[in-house]
Amino acid sequence: MGFLQTIYWGIGLSFAFVVIFTMFHMGAEKATADRINVASDSLADRMLVRFPSYQNMPLVKGDTLVLMMDTHRRTALLGTGSGVAKEIPFDSFVSAEILTDGQSLTETKRSGMLGRAVVGGAIGGGVGAVIGAISAGSFQRATHNITSISVFVTTSDAQFPYITWNIFQPHGVMQDLKPHEVWPHMMDATALYNQLAPVFKLTPTADNGLVSI
Repeated sequence: MGFLQTIYWGIGLSFAFVVIFTMFHMGAEKATADRINVASDSLADRMLVRFPSYQNMPLVKGDTLVLMMDTHRRTALLGTGSGVAKEIPFDSFVSAEILTDGQSLTETKRSGMLGRAVVGGAIGGGVGAVIGAISAGSFQRATHNITSISVFVTTSDAQFPYITWNIFQPHGVMQDLKPHEVWPHMMDATALYNQLAPVFKLTPTADNGLVSI
């Protein structure tokens, strides 16, 4: 085998390996997404058996946590994979954040402040709403050595002071992946984060002391 043939053979083998690895990676991600969807749908169905008033209400889903939101009664129904559920008033939700490696990229607080973007991007929407808080470019510059993406919620509830949706926890560090491969997971986190906006909208009620003027 000649020198050039050896080079071509090596390039072809490397390309085939990349293709196979990519297909395997995509297949594994789809299998994980399908598993999460099945688990969350099953959990949501069990919750609705006990709390039928939440039927067709907005919800946030994960494999071990489902949060349904009744915007009229201003209560959320939290169900967990351990088989328990509880109603939590909107006013008990203190803050929500997107975390990478435990560090906050965005934050929404009950105080009525707009969400705060720590890594670039523009923030819009009403009080408590965060829309497009992170830009692709700014995130790509921040992906080095990141090992997790999650959405973290703090409440004043005694049983559920912290609520966490783990969006992405790859094997090894993310530096093995390209930024464009990680970005879809950040978009998933942002979408889930934005779904929580109704919980943080300040609304006057008889219990929270807020008054319309």
